[in-house]
Amino acid sequence: MPIHIFVERLGAVGRPLVIQNYRIENLMPIDKKIRNRWIQRLGIPLAAIPIIWIYWRLDFHSMITMLPKVAWWTTPVLFSFVISCMTLQGVRWWILLHAFIPELPLKRALAYHFMGIFYGTAIPTGVAQDVIKTLFVAQKNSMETSWAAFWVTRALGLPALAILSMIGFFSMDKSALPRGWEYALALFYLLVGIVFFISFSKRITRPVRIIVEKWFSPKVMLPVEKIRESIYRYRQKKTAVLQGFMVTLVAQIGLIMLTCLTIKGITGSFFIWECFTFIPIIELLAVSFPFTPNGIGAREALSAAFFAYLHLSKEHLGIYVMFALFFSLVPRLLGFPLLIHGYRKKRATANEYIYR
Repeated sequence: MPIHIFVERLGAVGRPLVIQNYRIENLMPIDKKIRNRWIQRLGIPLAAIPIIWIYWRLDFHSMITMLPKVAWWTTPVLFSFVISCMTLQGVRWWILLHAFIPELPLKRALAYHFMGIFYGTAIPTGVAQDVIKTLFVAQKNSMETSWAAFWVTRALGLPALAILSMIGFFSMDKSALPRGWEYALALFYLLVGIVFFISFSKRITRPVRIIVEKWFSPKVMLPVEKIRESIYRYRQKKTAVLQGFMVTLVAQIGLIMLTCLTIKGITGSFFIWECFTFIPIIELLAVSFPFTPNGIGAREALSAAFFAYLHLSKEHLGIYVMFALFFSLVPRLLGFPLLIHGYRKKRATANEYIYR
């Protein structure tokens, strides 16, 4: 049985009503992207091809001989970093939600966050985890506020990644960079800044909205317009946005250090400023790739280019990809016990109601 069908059957009682009846709730624009079968079928080979290519090129005997040389502290340090960064991402999301939904406790938001991460593993699209956890919140709260918090959460990652990449770029040794890289990075930072400010500007987005309204019916545009207005309301919640941004910075630094320590544990070399420069770019490009779950495959392909720039061996890359896949998958399973707990709680509540 495919894993996404198993998850659907298991979570049928514990899921929000909008997930159980997604066709009725008129959430078609995003839900179709999650449920569309051709994306599911395309995502698996697109994710697998770069990974197969990486392992096809290396010497497995050399890689196996290198494995015992990996530092002993690599596994516990990486696991703690992954869990901490995932928790910080949930805290950031809760801060933005709490600005307009003060009755939502942090504990429940984190439970939704980790359950969304688990669902995102089963559903092959990069934004699945954010969509699912947003639907969990939206079942008892304002739909527009929930989707606005999702959008602002994503938007805050843009300037955080750009700032950290700039810090790394101005700190690293740039003599080995190809000619013209300075202009490419400057263009990248400029585009990130433009996209971020457009997200909060009515004046700039108004012409786009007028064009989009010609292509979609008012029935579709009405909830979109409500979400758009909810996003602009965050301009009045500068403290919450600033707090969310600071947590985002800490979480992104943690993810960069995660990569840096992984390379250190595998190779013994410390490329801190190179990681600060290029990992944000890799992460942004990988997450922007919409066809594979959480950018798997795209991230590995970009990491191969990064390892080539660092003059590290293909066998080092193979070990790094193995660690990255393992530590990106195992912590995601933490949402499974929460899903089971919600299922049993709903079942017990339903049985209690029947026997009354």
